[in-house]
Amino acid sequence: MRETLYIHLRAAEPGAITAYCIARSDAVASFAIEQAPLETLLPLAQNRRVVVLVPSADVRLASVRLPVRQASKALQAIPFALEDQLADDVETLHFALGNRQADGSWPVAVVAHARMAQWLGFFTERGLRPDAMIPDVLALPVPDDRHFSLLIDGNEIIVRTHLGGGFVCQREDLVLCLQIADPERTRALRIIVPREQAFDPTTLTWPVEALHGFAHPLEALLQNLREAHAINLLQGGYSARQDWL
Repeated sequence: MRETLYIHLRAAEPGAITAYCIARSDAVASFAIEQAPLETLLPLAQNRRVVVLVPSADVRLASVRLPVRQASKALQAIPFALEDQLADDVETLHFALGNRQADGSWPVAVVAHARMAQWLGFFTERGLRPDAMIPDVLALPVPDDRHFSLLIDGNEIIVRTHLGGGFVCQREDLVLCLQIADPERTRALRIIVPREQAFDPTTLTWPVEALHGFAHPLEALLQNLREAHAINLLQGGYSARQDWL
């Protein structure tokens, strides 16, 4: 099977220093992370599957319960179900679905068409079609109902709160965001702290379990990425079946 080129996209700009990894199809624990200007990575995509982890700060994650089982029907209904919760006109937004859950809910990712065009445009203008684009928060471990999963990534904290949800915040805003997400402090925090990512867990009043042993934030994401539990944004008009090159 083909190797996979994983790209952790920060900015869709040619000179943006970008973390990446080339992994064998059967890799589960060994992910050697490198960094280089984004444009120099594109030749590495030759004969490889390409998975791009995009910034979750630009994606709205939600869960919608609908009395339908077919993804196509759910996708038609979800923009109207979420319309009152969204500041932007639904016509300007792209909606992507995860797998239907046992309780009848559908995980949903919402992102502006303008942002999708920016991300994809960088690749398609250079003749490359990614196989998947996944919000990076959905590469964190899926937490149970007693935990949140967190990743320290520079000044950003990536937080996965449940299967299809999470948020990204700056370090100085973490306590406020946790208070909003868990006001009763019922969740313990499993915090992944890669090397050279200093973090003092005693500043938090939640129970904390610090997880070490990762050389780079992208390594932690790739070791925990389960694409079946994530949402690929390349659906609908952005899917491989569409001619958007």
